Amino acid sequence: FPSHDTGDASGANQIAMLDWMRKNVSAGILGLKLSTVAIQWTAVIDGMGFIGPVYGSKGINSFVTDKELRDMVLTFPEMRERAGGEMALEELKNDDSWLTDIQKKGFIPLQKVDIVAAGSVTLGAYMQKMDAMGKQIDPANINKEAMEYAQLALRRTQSSSLFKDVPLALSRGSMTGNRSLDRAIFQFQTFLLTRWSRVRHDAIRVGN
Repeated sequence: FPSHDTGDASGANQIAMLDWMRKNVSAGILGLKLSTVAIQWTAVIDGMGFIGPVYGSKGINSFVTDKELRDMVLTFPEMRERAGGEMALEELKNDDSWLTDIQKKGFIPLQKVDIVAAGSVTLGAYMQKMDAMGKQIDPANINKEAMEYAQLALRRTQSSSLFKDVPLALSRGSMTGNRSLDRAIFQFQTFLLTRWSRVRHDAIRVGN
């Protein structure tokens, strides 16, 4: 494989046929599959590792039962752009073919669960920060500092399909030097890369 340590553009190499196969296989594996939807809920546990189980539970309860708080969190910039936490879903956005339209519908259950899981963690983090600052939550007046902390918790614990959050192994092909190959290797494994990031940055680098 071409080197990715030389500063060249080798990571931009792609294999069109491999990309086509991967995108269509993703639709068959993820689309309308109940086991995949069920697994998506485990992302809440990752969030609890960051904000603690108390605020994680508060976030879930409030997001599900309190419309005002739910609507508030859904206005946060990084919540508005979520597509399901998996890069395979983001790739379908710019494709308007009839097959892609069917595939997008198959991903709707996964996206709905992702919104609830990510929103619960984000709201729990917002509540945690507001309590730490001794302030009351006013859905009509969002606290910027608490929102930034909540979005940090979202980025650090919830897999994202947004390009800015995608691991370099997927966005630049930094593992093998080829983006198509790296995306095929890590298909449906974005959450594992996110968890490894937390182990590396929040445990190993701080000496735990």
